[in-house]
Amino acid sequence: MEVELIKTFRFSAAHSLSQLPAEHKCSGMHGHSYRVDIHVAGPLPEGSGWLMDFADLKAI
Repeated sequence: MEVELIKTFRFSAAHSLSQLPAEHKCSGMHGHSYRVDIHVAGPLPEGSGWLMDFADLKAI
């Protein structure tokens, strides 16, 4: 049986672009939010009941 495991990570980061003119909307401190989806797919090993250890996936 083929299974898929999906883990979503969300994080935010901030920066400024000091090389831009002071009046530019991106010159000051501003942030971005990111979402990363990791998909792991493969055959479910017989007798194990799982594709991989979820703790190993979270460690990535």
